[in-house]
Amino acid sequence: TLGLHDLVMEDAAMGGQMAKLEEYSNYLFIVCPQAKKLGNSIEYGEVGIIVNPKQIVTFRKGAGDGFTSVRERVKSEPQLLKLGSGFVLYTLLDTMVDRYFPIVKFLEREFQALEESVFEPESIQSSDTVTKNLYHLRREVVKFRGVVEPLLEVTIKLFGGRVASVFEGLGDYFRDVHDHLTRIVARLDALYDAIGSAV
Repeated sequence: TLGLHDLVMEDAAMGGQMAKLEEYSNYLFIVCPQAKKLGNSIEYGEVGIIVNPKQIVTFRKGAGDGFTSVRERVKSEPQLLKLGSGFVLYTLLDTMVDRYFPIVKFLEREFQALEESVFEPESIQSSDTVTKNLYHLRREVVKFRGVVEPLLEVTIKLFGGRVASVFEGLGDYFRDVHDHLTRIVARLDALYDAIGSAV
């Protein structure tokens, strides 16, 4: 119905893509990772987004929350909604990136608890157990960073002036999403280094 390229259809059906932005003649195809804390682990999914000047279509695979809040947010800002599907895309990306912050906090809290065990002489955990847990946490940090970091390149394309008139007037908004991602990656890098020191 949308006249999508076969490769986009294949990616949509298969899933398992890293964050990316692909430009076609009259639409963009974007893949954005989703992540959700379930118990003491992080589950991953992705959202595929097809956007043209008049439409935006999303599809989800794997873990992640829905977008009811995005619909409500978009409705509440009619002046910005006049900017069209580009503003809806910004709201989607902003929402998904904001959902990364609680996961970063969760990883930081996990590290703080392990760090206390390292320096607590009466710790109920053996040093081997603490070390094993630190290595496990470091793997989680590396995996999460690997999922999030490619999205930096996507957001740079959206405010760098190279992509589609659909985003005219929205550069500052996409730059803000990029800034949030930059902060998240910096916190993950600091956490990775701190875990290495603790080990």
